Formats: sequence, C-alpha cells, structure tokens
Amino acid sequence: MPYFGGMGWVMMTMILKPLLLACTLGVVVARWRTMPGSGWLMVMLALGTIVEVTAVMLVLLQGYNLWLYDLFIPVEQLLLVGYAWRQWGHHYFRAYLLVVTAVILVVMPFEVYGSILRSEFVGRGFLICATLVLPAYLALLFREAIALDGVLFRSATTWIALGVVIYLGASIPLMGLMNTLNSNDVDLAMRLYRINDVVFALRFGTIIFGVLRFPVMPGDHPSVHAKPITHP
Repeated sequence: MPYFGGMGWVMMTMILKPLLLACTLGVVVARWRTMPGSGWLMVMLALGTIVEVTAVMLVLLQGYNLWLYDLFIPVEQLLLVGYAWRQWGHHYFRAYLLVVTAVILVVMPFEVYGSILRSEFVGRGFLICATLVLPAYLALLFREAIALDGVLFRSATTWIALGVVIYLGASIPLMGLMNTLNSNDVDLAMRLYRINDVVFALRFGTIIFGVLRFPVMPGDHPSVHAKPITHP
C-alpha cells in the first residue's frame, strides 16, 4: 500500500494485507483445476503478496515504498486484463481488451517513470488503467447475469469480477486525487486512504468467499453450461 494513513492504521494494514493476499492465493491454488483463468489470478496474487511484503521491508528500512507500487500497478492491471480475456471469448470484448492492453503498454511507462522521478504515487496512470479495466469487469458481470439461469451468485467468476468492480469503482476517484490531496492536506489524505484499505479487504474477501463457497466445477462454467448468448 502507498504510505498514506495514521501510523497505527498503517502498521495494522501492513501486516494484514500480505496475509489476506496469501490466503486468497492459497484458496485459488486449491481450486485452480476447476477455475478457468486461475493462472492469471495466481500470478497476480503471488506478485501482490511479494510486493506487500517488500513494501513492509522498505518502510522499515527506508520509510518509503511508493516507487514499488508505481511499478506494480500496470502489471496488476495487465493481469486483470488477462483474466478477463480468459473468461469471455466474444470478439468485441477481446478487441476492447486488446485496446486496453495497448494503452497500458504505451502510456504507463511514461507515467510510472515520471511519478518515480517526482516521488509520488502514479495517480494519473492508475486513473487511466482503472477507468479502462472497470468496464471490462462490468461487462463480465453482465455476461454472467445473461448466461446463468437464475444462479448468478453461485458463480465464482461473478464474485471475482464483483470484487474487482468494488475495488476499482471506489479507488478511481480516491487514488486519482491522492497526490493532490497529499500535497494540500496530508491529514485528509491519511483519513481518506483508509477507504482504499477497506475496499482492498472487500475485494479479496469477496474472492475468497466466492471461490470457497461456489467453486466452478467442470461443466458449470457459463461457457459450457448456460443459456446461449446471442452475439451480434
């Protein structure tokens, strides 16, 4: 997590975030044989755990870890694109994902480099990535609602997509403004950043719940056993 927030809250989240990511990774690994696209999730969760643990070490040694998150954000967004790609093979959907990937690969190196030079969070880059990735996961939820016959909540894919939508939807306005808030009112930035910590927990807690409670079994995925979807 970027280093915003009161010290007590920061210390607590520094401990809990890697643990939550590691638990989520363990759950996904346990179910990987029955979850389409789980490889993308496992890579994202493994890298996220490493980043959070490294971030704790950097805070303890240097008191600064923003550059690590600046580097990780585009990687995480690309992995989210990869997971979405695996979930739905519709040609329009995948064409959109290709555009998103191209934008991230072209724009984010400049955003990350500039943010690291200025020693600030890559807020504008996150805003760009999240604004592009969010519609893809909203589309996945819509697709699940159409494809599944009255059992939307029983799909693990639904819960995974819902976790991403909750996180990105809440984080876009907050993280996009974080540098401005931090430069004008540090105390307000500290307090508001706690919202990100809460939706972080909701995101991965939702994934854990969905994967454990409603594992995807062979033949249950919408692409195999569902109402047909009419494509244009």
